[in-house]
Amino acid sequence: MKGTPRPRAARRLLFGVGLAGALLLASGVLAQSERAAREELDSLGREIDSLSSRLTATGQARDSATQALQVTETELAQTHQRLDALQAERRGVEDEARVLRGHRDRLQGERSAQVAALAEQFAALYRLESESISRPRLSSSSRAARSLWAS
Repeated sequence: MKGTPRPRAARRLLFGVGLAGALLLASGVLAQSERAAREELDSLGREIDSLSSRLTATGQARDSATQALQVTETELAQTHQRLDALQAERRGVEDEARVLRGHRDRLQGERSAQVAALAEQFAALYRLESESISRPRLSSSSRAARSLWAS
């Protein structure tokens, strides 16, 4: 029985050496895994920084575009106000032109009536002159009498 414990001790020793080797191997693998993990984390950190920079630049571009849009909208609103004012002014001018055309039409009608009345008066005067040439002239006293009777 004394021989049996020895193989057991040898097995334990062998087991201990195997375990130590496995731990050394595992620690090497762990060191490589840890190094790879750090490199991966560093790479991810750089990507995050890059994305953060792009996000900041995109935000700044968005802010600039928003500001430009606000300026454009303000200018557009001012243009619409000016357009509304011009259209109101145009309507006022059209109304005034309509009134003036009415006055012009009325005055042209009055003028036409006056021209017609003058034509009648000239025709009547011509007839009177024609009649007076064909009749003997009256004396000035006869003319005065005649004008009294005519009134």
